[in-house]
Amino acid sequence: MATYSDYGTGIEAQYIELIDRMLREKRDYISTVDVLKRFQEEYNPKISLKPSLNKVLDKAKGRIRKCLQAQGLDFDEQMIDGFKEFKYPENVPEDLLSPLRKKTRKLRQKTLTDLIQKSQGLFPASWLAKFQLQAEEEINGSSASPIITFDSNEQLWNLDLLPTFYYAIRDKQVLKFTYAPYAKPERTFIFHPHYLKEYNLRWFVFGLAIEGEGKQYPSNNCALDRIVSEIEKVEKVKYIPSSVDYSTYFDDIVGVTRLKGHQKEIIEIEAKDYYTYMRILTKRLHKSQKVLQTWNEQSKTGRFSIEVIPNNELLGLLMSFEGHIEVLGNYRTKFREEVNRMYNVYND
Repeated sequence: MATYSDYGTGIEAQYIELIDRMLREKRDYISTVDVLKRFQEEYNPKISLKPSLNKVLDKAKGRIRKCLQAQGLDFDEQMIDGFKEFKYPENVPEDLLSPLRKKTRKLRQKTLTDLIQKSQGLFPASWLAKFQLQAEEEINGSSASPIITFDSNEQLWNLDLLPTFYYAIRDKQVLKFTYAPYAKPERTFIFHPHYLKEYNLRWFVFGLAIEGEGKQYPSNNCALDRIVSEIEKVEKVKYIPSSVDYSTYFDDIVGVTRLKGHQKEIIEIEAKDYYTYMRILTKRLHKSQKVLQTWNEQSKTGRFSIEVIPNNELLGLLMSFEGHIEVLGNYRTKFREEVNRMYNVYND
């Protein structure tokens, strides 16, 4: 599927965005050569600076002109040293290009809808649920995101609840359900849903969970596969919006658990073989990952660091590398305790 920007697909859409931005920034005349030079800087350094070889630029300018003409306007143009320059008229509206954005949104939504219809039986149901949610985002005008960005395990329970929680978040709908934490009694929540997150093939809904006596449940997330009742709408309880910025909430952790009162730590990881070094290099443990030592053929090691708030997901991730890594720094003690615990299990 083609990648969409706000104004369509491909280079033409990039030119439309660039021309509009340059005209609004400069508030004066620009030339096609000015646009091409800027395009070289921002998008493609190899593109020709000869306007005659860039017909797509002319098409992009023509689409902007149609938007102006629909408002009874046109470019102000002048000739300087044989080059035509142009600028927006003084009274150009801020939403001049909104017709292009609306058209692109409809095309994108149609593409996603067609994909959903044609994918029955081809992709797992959980993927199709994500496709459907993506289509809903496009209808509502949000920016596009990748269609398939996660693995799927069809044995997981309650994947069909994804749309229910998505629409509840969108519509600010309070819900009620029974939840069964591992090794703890079941409990019934009045739940104010705020955010959906997939990690390690499992979906979580984040929000505010209130127990029977009005007490807030200490965890702010519920795994969908641990919900053991029908989900009911609660109409007489006012929805409480999130006080958390989920766009940055996960920046300092691996997975979904953010422990209260804990601080970030710098954790060093030494790879003990080249294969593991390349695994960590090419599939980063965390966005904060840095290379402290590139692969050394003499010592047969390479070293990385990450800066995160430790949690069980981090421990599980590091344990998955078994004896192919060595954990250094302050976190080494915690990691060694877990290794010793595993050793005792198998030390018959």
